[in-house]
Amino acid sequence: MALKGVQIIASEFRASDGNGFAAVNPATGRTLEPRFLEASPADVASAVDAAAEAFDRYRILPLEQRAQFLDDIGEELLSCAPELIARTSAETALDETRLEGELARTVTQLKLFAR
Repeated sequence: MALKGVQIIASEFRASDGNGFAAVNPATGRTLEPRFLEASPADVASAVDAAAEAFDRYRILPLEQRAQFLDDIGEELLSCAPELIARTSAETALDETRLEGELARTVTQLKLFAR
């Protein structure tokens, strides 16, 4: 899970020329890399349009496909768990045990919704 500091809109990486910001570790005060570029108004509009289109396509899928989609999201989260938990801990100063529990809860909820 490599952070790139850009937006992903409709499966496309976009880097606007706007202002950027960096996350800061609240426990140490250290700035974390990479810097993230702010979305432009055009990026936001594009994301909203893509979400509306995706919703229209998603809602007509058979229930089995929607359930598989939720299961797949959970599996993707688990596949990047070490990196996700480390970064989340760095950005929030929450301990890794707590974050592992939050991830497990989230994945369990996705699986429950799928069923």
